[in-house]
Amino acid sequence: MQDMLLPELLVLALSVPLWMAWRVSGSPVYPSQVLAFSTRQRLAITVDNGNHVIAYLATTRRWRALGLAMGVVASVLTGLPAISINSLPLLAGWFAGALIAELRVLPPPSGPQRMAFVTRRKLSTYVSPPGRALFRVAAVLIVPIGLISPMRTLPWTVGALAVVALVLVIQRRVLDRPQPAGSPDLIAADDAIRSRSLNVLAGGGTALILFLVLGQLFKLGLDPVLAFVGYVLVAILGWAVATSRWLVLRAA
Repeated sequence: MQDMLLPELLVLALSVPLWMAWRVSGSPVYPSQVLAFSTRQRLAITVDNGNHVIAYLATTRRWRALGLAMGVVASVLTGLPAISINSLPLLAGWFAGALIAELRVLPPPSGPQRMAFVTRRKLSTYVSPPGRALFRVAAVLIVPIGLISPMRTLPWTVGALAVVALVLVIQRRVLDRPQPAGSPDLIAADDAIRSRSLNVLAGGGTALILFLVLGQLFKLGLDPVLAFVGYVLVAILGWAVATSRWLVLRAA
């Protein structure tokens, strides 16, 4: 009888994070969240840009919450029959949600004209130097470590390289997202949103890559305690990059 109840209890337990994600995605964007965004991005919220910021926050929160919930489900399922939480599926799920969110973010309402750029937007305009440097360092580590023992580290190496490719593709998509002509406040908000998205991608991507690099090292014999410490430090590092303040300065 007990064995028959276990699948039902498991399904019930795994439905909780999905239900919570659904509740979060349907809740309104609170003034405190708008204030936190404006403070981090040093952006003045006005009648011209407020709705655009709120729409962005709602979209990213919805998909990140859903991604995290799916990560919780995947984390539990991969640990069965033991009941445990694996941090890698958690981070991967959240990051997948963040990637999807950037594909769902819409540009400001289109006016009669769109702003023309002589040159393509540069990542350096929107992402802090530490954020760009850490992502590059993490990406560079993948292949040399993987080559130490290619067969043992192959899944981790392939996964890390896939994350690098995804981040680069989505970053370029965010940079190339159209920006209609509008008021200075609306353009400033669109730049702030672009910067926040790119910093989140840099921080989350760096953390996920380094998680996979630690997986490579673990397969090569890294002490489990050192690996755990590394996971904690990487999570803190990714969070610091993703939430860093960066003021977008346009050339006059």
